[in-house]
Amino acid sequence: MEWISRLKNDRIALVCLGFLTMIFVAGVFAPIIAPNDPLEIHPKEKFAEMSLTFPLGTDHLGRCIFSRLLYGIRTTVFLSCLTMVITIAIGTVFGLIASTFRKKVDAWMMRMCDVFLSFPSEVLVFAIVGMMGPNIVHAMIANVVARFAWYTRMIRSIVLTYREKEYVQFAKASGASTFHIVKKHLIPNALGEIIVLATLNTGSVILTLSALSFLGLGVQAPTPEWGLMLNEAKNVLFVRPEQMLAPGLAILLVVCAFQYLGDFFQRSFNKRR
Repeated sequence: MEWISRLKNDRIALVCLGFLTMIFVAGVFAPIIAPNDPLEIHPKEKFAEMSLTFPLGTDHLGRCIFSRLLYGIRTTVFLSCLTMVITIAIGTVFGLIASTFRKKVDAWMMRMCDVFLSFPSEVLVFAIVGMMGPNIVHAMIANVVARFAWYTRMIRSIVLTYREKEYVQFAKASGASTFHIVKKHLIPNALGEIIVLATLNTGSVILTLSALSFLGLGVQAPTPEWGLMLNEAKNVLFVRPEQMLAPGLAILLVVCAFQYLGDFFQRSFNKRR
């Protein structure tokens, strides 16, 4: 693949990919890597300094920050990626339907998208979570509802550009079925741009879910989550500001890594195109 050779020549993209791989591995093997139970309270070790027992110290309840950070990968990163996958899947299906079955179906679906896009996504997310109640599942549902319309429109426009290609027109003239054209020509060619969209926007999903948890509308205590860790750290901001460093830097670095990788895939796709 061409993008692999380009990846070898882009050191920053290679570092970002390696960093995200390390994050995912750490999240999967968190029970093995974590030195302590992330929920276990040590009252006598409150605000303990960094040590072999507590590599990043402890929080206001004496819980191991490093262990909570590792387990937080599962709630912050994994659930954000799952939310992105669900959103992209729905947007791809609706986009393919709208671009394949034109006229009334396309018009109806685009009007539906217009309704959702008429609301700012952040406002829609907060409104849905507010109606359904604070919960990480509700936060994920709210993100999917607030974002799928934009992806439907984007993927529809991507597929429409490929429908006009000569090889697709030749397949139609040869009597190929709509399902065959979609499966063999449209999806494989549009997949690269869909991956770009997913990678570029995963960071924004992480920020949104973390913000909801920070505001008490997402993950609920005592579950380890980076946004929730920031929420707990803000209560001791003036006496222990270092408590915000670990979760804050974790969110910043992961979002930046996803963003740069998305830019890299976009550049690679444009060159290939």
